[in-house]
Amino acid sequence: MNEVKLSFVKFGLRPPPFTDLLFQADLQNRDTRPHWFLFPLYLSQPSEFGRFFASAVEIFELPGKGQLRIARFLGDGSFQAMRLLPDAQVRIHELPITFIGEPPKTEVTVPVILAEQLCIGDQLAEDWFSIDLTSSREAEVTEEPGAIVASQDTPGAKPVSVTPSGVRTLGLRIPIEKL
Repeated sequence: MNEVKLSFVKFGLRPPPFTDLLFQADLQNRDTRPHWFLFPLYLSQPSEFGRFFASAVEIFELPGKGQLRIARFLGDGSFQAMRLLPDAQVRIHELPITFIGEPPKTEVTVPVILAEQLCIGDQLAEDWFSIDLTSSREAEVTEEPGAIVASQDTPGAKPVSVTPSGVRTLGLRIPIEKL
């Protein structure tokens, strides 16, 4: 079974009403096939995923050991996604999720989707992207502002549905400790 562990690290700086929550994310794909790990780009309370639509995707490659690329889907229901190889173990330092409104004081619930496949419109995501998003088997990377290694818009920049399948949904309750 695939695993996701998130630990709150600190608050990042953003102009109100936004606050970046920075997490250490430990991800494991214990399946025999690649899996997509989906995290929200923005959170509010209550925290849950709705339907996904994207009109653009920005892809970042995080610095560190191994390869990990994050696709940030922009549109209604913005989210970020990573594709992990079978038996992959990945650690991301300071993965940001932006909280909208007054930041949580004691805990936050972060919805996470683990999916066997991800389709953009009627096309598999791995066929839709111009570069491979699949991680290396082991990676330890740090999220930091940096260059986008690729971006892609939908035709006419019109919103297209993004559909995960073979889904397991998690609601991770993460304690927030002010430093």
